[in-house]
Amino acid sequence: MYVSQTYTLAPYLSTAFLQFLAQKEVSAWDKLYDLYAPSLYGIIIKKVPAGQAEDVLAVIFLYLYDNFDLYIGEKERLFTWMYKITLTICDEAASAIPDERSTPVLPPTERSYFSLA
Repeated sequence: MYVSQTYTLAPYLSTAFLQFLAQKEVSAWDKLYDLYAPSLYGIIIKKVPAGQAEDVLAVIFLYLYDNFDLYIGEKERLFTWMYKITLTICDEAASAIPDERSTPVLPPTERSYFSLA
């Protein structure tokens, strides 16, 4: 199964495909989304609430699109680069969400100290 997936992805990981991505070709970005969005979404839903997962996925692909010139193919594979960005953005999104457990406990009011009821 893994071998067949690698084989079907091979044409899309070619130098020409990466050049199309760098040139902001819409069809190349559509194909990249079709190939990798499900995998990235699977990572996202483990890190952020499900209601925000689609928004986070959109933010990730916008970041990838705007910053594709930062990708260095000799340094790492495309998915590895996308995975690292996904984790970073998920961590930022998760830290922006207030955690109910970390809500500060407010001190009791003066009235609560002295009321008998």
